[in-house]
Formats: sequence, structure tokens, C-alpha cells
Amino acid sequence: MEKLQVQLAKEFTHGMSGSRNDTTAYKQPPLGWYMSEKFDGYRALFKYNSEGVGEFYSRAGKRFMAPEWFLDAMPSHRLLGDNILDGELWAGRDNFQAMGIVRKKIPIAEEWTRIQYQVYDITNSSGTFTERLKQLYQIVHNNTKIWDYRKRKSQIESPYRNLESPLIAAEQIPVKTINDLTHYYKQILDAGGEGIMLKHPIMPYSHGRSSYMLKYKPVFDREAIIIDHKQGEGKYKGMLGAFVCRPLINHDTYMTVDMDDNHIFTLSGMDDSIRSSYLQTHPVDTVITYECSGYTDKGKPRFGRYLRIREDVVIKQISNDSTESLKRVKEIFKTLETHYQSVQDTFRAKSYRTVNLALRNIQSDAQLTDGSLQKVKGIGSGTLDKIRSILETGTCEAYEKIKLSQNSPKQDFLKIHGVGVQKANSLVKQGFKSIQDLREKGQDHLNDVQKLGLHYYEDIQQRIPYKEIVQHEIYLKQVLHSVDKDAELTIAGSYRRKKPTSGDIDLLVKGKTKKTYELFVKQLISQGYLVCTFANGSKKFMGMGILQGCKVNRRIDIMYTKPQEYPFAILYFTGSSEFNQRMRSEVLQTGLSINEYSLKDANTKQPVKHVFHTEKDIFDYLQYEYVEPWDRKS
Repeated sequence: MEKLQVQLAKEFTHGMSGSRNDTTAYKQPPLGWYMSEKFDGYRALFKYNSEGVGEFYSRAGKRFMAPEWFLDAMPSHRLLGDNILDGELWAGRDNFQAMGIVRKKIPIAEEWTRIQYQVYDITNSSGTFTERLKQLYQIVHNNTKIWDYRKRKSQIESPYRNLESPLIAAEQIPVKTINDLTHYYKQILDAGGEGIMLKHPIMPYSHGRSSYMLKYKPVFDREAIIIDHKQGEGKYKGMLGAFVCRPLINHDTYMTVDMDDNHIFTLSGMDDSIRSSYLQTHPVDTVITYECSGYTDKGKPRFGRYLRIREDVVIKQISNDSTESLKRVKEIFKTLETHYQSVQDTFRAKSYRTVNLALRNIQSDAQLTDGSLQKVKGIGSGTLDKIRSILETGTCEAYEKIKLSQNSPKQDFLKIHGVGVQKANSLVKQGFKSIQDLREKGQDHLNDVQKLGLHYYEDIQQRIPYKEIVQHEIYLKQVLHSVDKDAELTIAGSYRRKKPTSGDIDLLVKGKTKKTYELFVKQLISQGYLVCTFANGSKKFMGMGILQGCKVNRRIDIMYTKPQEYPFAILYFTGSSEFNQRMRSEVLQTGLSINEYSLKDANTKQPVKHVFHTEKDIFDYLQYEYVEPWDRKS
């Protein structure tokens, strides 16, 4: 499908004048405008196609494959008509890592119970925003009544009948005073939100970047040096119009001047006293602090606003072979990748991994220019903005956000088995400061599995040496063969890739029936190897195990696989995740799809008619050269 036409936001700055074409009483934002939360999810449009089937699309025109129950929860074709809803598929604040759910080509229905569709506009309605909002509220209200009726009549299957309607009209609040805006903005940021959106109350929906929809996000102070003065016009005739500046590059203890002429910019926001006396107070070569809302495509600061003079800045010239700024850039992007890996946000972790691979091609600070960076594969406009921010301020918004979260006990709470993002947020809000604090005062706030996770917290944090897992493997094979001499097991994950340490033990068991798996687990418990059970299902055991003579309990997952699934399970659970993603992508291009169970036709969803006994059989069938487990890297 071709790219869809949607309204995109410009940056909001205090004191901005608004569009020249706006002759209404609401020309200057934000008074009289509507404000709402800026959601950290995926922008999604919902509409009915020519065959009367409801579908979600990204603004690039790609479908989000929602499960049937979620689509059934949307307005019917009769209720929605030909209207196109504009909104966000969202998993809650500070929870973007869960959004991989909506990107799966084959949706897992129960995973979507975490997703809301927050709607905030109708793209093809001809009215003003206030009129469209009234229409939107009516659609959502009627849809919610239908959902609640279906729940009462048991027309919605379990577990979805216990949910509130996932279609929600995003709260839109009129801005009556600047204090309203400031208070709401702070409230959203303090709660872990991204920022807020502002919408003009009486303008139609427009396509592309619009002056009638604005986003208000945190900004950082930067430094620049004045290189010229621009004379004022109109009411400022005979006074200063703007400072002409070059950005300064931050090296922590000193700064250098950005000599890229494309980055020269003008700066406003001065009061009349400065405009009158600028030659005395702000001569050429004065260093000043300013703030801005991002950059133009050419790298100029956008909406720069003067703040104050800086008198404590040391400016140095720097040699072309310096790598000081480059080291800072690499350090921040590596931290971002590591953070998103730790919270299992695979989408963002993969994005930052791509950037870090690209940064290996940069050898010195002299290459950190827009022209050089734009030629490097893997560095897009968003990354370029972050690098500019790091060069000018020593940091960037994404890095500052995770620094705040890393200083919070939330990161420690997330390492407790059974504690997810929402529970960790809840524990922080309830005032728990540390793991020890939770042990002393928080037992009533945890379920049984989380209490066990807390009990074994320190053991779970310890990496398992490769040599120790070898001993686990020897023991586990002995026990399995005592139960079923024909059964097989494989320890996958980092161990199979011969990494020096692993976080846990991923054990795959193949038997003719599940009875082998059940007897195996029972025997391990009776022999005292399995000392704790987090979960014990029909196909998967999760818990803690310990070898005789060892002092540390180890996380272990035991999974049963059918003989025909065993090669696929080994391939999938061996990893690495980057290797798996690349292989799945390449397989899809052949018209097939692969997962931990089978190889299927991507269109018919039917397994291919072939018998696979080993991993290598899969590679051979796909006509791929076999890759040894220890060579399966990104």
C-alpha cells in the first residue's frame, strides 16, 4: 500500500508566533489550543478496506497484523463508515519495549491484551479539530457501549471479556493559561511520559508537517559564539535584530568552535535592553547559552532562543586527529544499546546496534560533520540529531532519559524474576527504594512467584561459567537417559555458542511423548537438583537448579519439543537474536517463514513437506551454508 497522508507535528516553543496564514484568535499557541499526552507507541490508522475488512496501517502504509479479537473491538463498519481513525497503538508509559508485540507478522492474541488504541483525530473528516473531536468522542462512546454489552452477554471469549475496551479517545484538555500547560507538561514528564501534543481548535486536518499541530518535548541548553549582529527591522529598527552564531562543540572541560558553515544560525529571544546595548554587552566573540528544539535538515538549530552570557567557557583549537568527541559519542550510543538490551526492547536495541556498527567507520572528530555522517550507512536523520546534541551539549535526550531510569531502583526491581515494567513502576511509586527495602517491607506487595524471584535475586544476577554448565550437561544427560534411553537434550543459548558465561541454562528435551519430559522434571526435583519452581507447565519448566557441591543456584528453563520440532527449537534457542532476525528476514524473502516450531509457506501457513532431523537439514533445505553455533553473530 502507498504511504498514507497524515498530519505531522512541528516543534512548540514558548513565544512562537504561529502560522502567517492563521488569521484566527488562536494564531499564537498555546492559549485556546487542546493539549494531550504524546504517546510513546506506534502511530496507526484504522479504516475499512474496499472489501469491508477493518485494518490497521502505519503512516508508511504497512499493515499492523492485529489479532481477530482486537479488530472486533474496533468500531464496526456501520458505526465508523468511511472515516479513518488516527491514533497510537500503545502499551503504556515507559513501556515501548513491549511494542514489538504489534510488529509481529503473525500476532499472538493474548499478547495484545497489553495494547490500547489511543485515538486522537479523524484524518478525512472535513470539520475543525473541535468538530472532529466531538465526532470522535461519539464514535468511541458508542463503541464502548457495544463492547460492554457484548461482555454482559458473554459474546466475547475469555480472557478478553475481562478487559475494558482497547479503543480509547485520548484526553484532550483546553489550554486556558500558560500555567495549565506548564503544570500538565510537568505532570506527564514526572509520570514517565514523552511530552505533550498541542492542536489548533478550529483548523481542518492537514497533511504533512503542520503549524496547527505541535509537539512539546524537553530541550537542552547549548553554547554558541557570536560571530556577527543582524540589524532589526520594523519595531526593532535601529536595534539588534538577531545574533549570528556558530555552535560550540562540548568536550566536557573545554569547547571548540563548529566551523561547518552550514550550521551558522541566527538567534532571537533577547529583551529590549540587550537589543539596545548589544555592542557593549554582547560584542562579537561573546559566548552565550541558548536552547533550541532540534535541528533542521542542514544541521542548524531550530527555534533557537537566547538565555544568557557564558563567561566560564574555555575555547580551544583541536587537531584533526583528535578522537575525544568521538569517544563520547560512541560511549553514549553503546550505553543506549546496552540499556535497551537489558529491558528486552529488541527493536531499539537493534537500532542502536546498527548505529554502533556504523560508528566503527568513523576514525576521528574531524569526521563528525553532517556531510561525513550522512554518507555513513546506518546513520539516519534521528541519529544525526542525537550526535549533534552530544557534540554541543555532551548529552542527548534519549541518554538523559535512561540515566534517570538507571538511577531509579526500577532497574533493580526489573531483575527480579516475575517483575515486569508495570510492576516495577508500581513498586517505585509505592516508595520502595532498594531490593533490601522490598525484602523488609514489600512482601505483601508481591505474588508468590515474585517472592521466589526476590529470594533468589543475588544468585540470578551471577553469570554461569561455561565450565560449570558442562557439568550440568553431564548430570542432566545421565538423569534423562535413566528415564528414557532414547531421549535427547541440548543446552542452547550462549553455552552452545561457546560464550565464556551464560545468564541461565536453556534446556531442550526431545522425547516421543511428553511423558519423558514429565518424568525427567519429577526425577530432577526428587534428586534435589531443582530447588525452586517458578512455573511448571505441560511443555515448559522454569525454576532454579543447583549441582551437588556448588554454592550458587542457577536459573534453568526446561522445554519439551516434539521430534519434528526439535531441530527448529535448537536453531531458535541457540541464537544469537541478531542471527535469528537476519535469517528470518532472508527466509521471508523466499516466500517461507520460520520459527521455533517449523518452516511454513508464508501465504498458506502450511508446513513444508519435508522431514528435518537436524539443524543442518534446515540449512540444506534452504540451500544455505551451515553456520556453526559459535559463528552465529550479528
